[in-house]
Amino acid sequence: MGGRPRDARTLDELDVPAPLDQVRSDVGRVAQFFRDIHSRYLWAGILLFVATAATGLLVAVLTPLRDWYMHGFMYLVVFFFLLFYVRAHQLHRPIARGFYALATLGLIAFFAWVLLDLVPGRLDVVEGLIERAAGGAPVPGPVVAERPDADGLVAPVIMLVATGVWLLLHWVVLTRFHQRHDDVGDA
Repeated sequence: MGGRPRDARTLDELDVPAPLDQVRSDVGRVAQFFRDIHSRYLWAGILLFVATAATGLLVAVLTPLRDWYMHGFMYLVVFFFLLFYVRAHQLHRPIARGFYALATLGLIAFFAWVLLDLVPGRLDVVEGLIERAAGGAPVPGPVVAERPDADGLVAPVIMLVATGVWLLLHWVVLTRFHQRHDDVGDA
């Protein structure tokens, strides 16, 4: 039997929105999200974290760390949780704001601990040449080498802690303000 299968459709027959229009819509929503942030304190915290991520990634790339890309992913995860916190703040959802504040603070504390643990030099498995016991040409493979101290990671640790303090202050002060405001309104 020749021809097209019965259930095959052409691209014109699919009900798929134009990709470019969808991208424009998504970019517009993200831009609106950032335009809706009117607090200088929120902007200061977001920019502090972006500076922290840039510094941390630069140090991770310039320091001979094998898993520098994992640092990038961790900064990205923390950044998204920070944005979820900001969104919950914008939508006046105190329970969600509290959840994202605690989750983000936990992620920041964990990542700062991981970075602090990476500061001292240690043995690391790297790509190299394995010497054969019987002689002959060495073969490529993993070898153990000592990684030097990564003192530069102290700067992103301090900046992460500062971001955590910023977030904690924003959350606690805001929560306290709303509780006091609600108590005054009830009287």
